[in-house]
Amino acid sequence: MEESFNQDFCEFLEYHLCETFRNSNEKAMRRLWCDGVSWKNISKKEVNDKRAIETRAWIGQNGQQDYEMRI
Repeated sequence: MEESFNQDFCEFLEYHLCETFRNSNEKAMRRLWCDGVSWKNISKKEVNDKRAIETRAWIGQNGQQDYEMRI
């Protein structure tokens, strides 16, 4: 069985973040974009224990500011 949180999902999340920024009511937010989301492979038990998945995203006006993102 393939895990649902994988590279395909990270790419979907990247594009979704860009669309969300672009459609924001706040002008400053519309200038942001995401240039990628990365993740580390963790076990289901670790996700259940933490109740979160730690990721890293590159977001900003140039898409290069490094952010830790918790899902």
